[in-house]
Amino acid sequence: MSLAPTLPRLRVLATGGTIAGAQTKGTRGYQAAAFSVEALIAAVPQLEVEQVAALGSQDMDESTWRKLAARTQAALDSSDIAAVVITHGTDTMEETAFFLNLVVRSAQPVVLVGAMRPATAISADGPMNLYNAVAVAAHAEARGRGVLVVANDEIHFAREVAKTNTTQVGTFRATARGLAGLVLAGVGDGNLGAVALAAAAEAAKNGVAVVRSSRTGGGVVERNLEIDDDRHGFIVADELNPQKARVLLMLGLTRTCDVGTLQEMFFTY
Repeated sequence: MSLAPTLPRLRVLATGGTIAGAQTKGTRGYQAAAFSVEALIAAVPQLEVEQVAALGSQDMDESTWRKLAARTQAALDSSDIAAVVITHGTDTMEETAFFLNLVVRSAQPVVLVGAMRPATAISADGPMNLYNAVAVAAHAEARGRGVLVVANDEIHFAREVAKTNTTQVGTFRATARGLAGLVLAGVGDGNLGAVALAAAAEAAKNGVAVVRSSRTGGGVVERNLEIDDDRHGFIVADELNPQKARVLLMLGLTRTCDVGTLQEMFFTY
């Protein structure tokens, strides 16, 4: 009789990113998503794999999100799959993780993993990150914790993780007609200058769902603290950074345009 433990079956869904990148310009430039998922898992064998997309995460869009969510849910609904590991670029990994955390319904582990160095770089971090992601996904204590992100020997919750070595947190702007929602990356407690405040209030008056968030990278944006959100009809992002606020607002607007209901979503999720 074999005494070897029965290992859980994991599904790897690949989307590209730096973890699958190949250097093209000396030691710095590289092409994202140059390698297939089969090439990546050579370092971590005996995994079921599926190539969902092959792109740099700066090009991650809503249609790819929907496809990724569907393939993730299908894998988790399968009785013989214990967990899902998703390879992803780091630029927008936090948005994808948060999106999946909101839409995927399962207690089984979902772990996103990427790399800061391409696969062909000296001391590439992708193989170890992927190994660790698989180890986390296979662990019993990963169940029921929502979507996780594994990088650099650390485990993060989808709601809390952020890439912090980028040059600047971008603000979301739009002037196109038919705009349904707007996320503002304000200063401090989501504060706005007088001109921006007047424009945001006018947008809210015209039916646009306006969310105040902060570019600071930490803390909570509170209602009615320095800006009269009730009077202007604004929503506050609470703990969510601008990029995650955009994800939740986008999903929330598929259900309702009511500002009060949308605000409760931000306090809940």
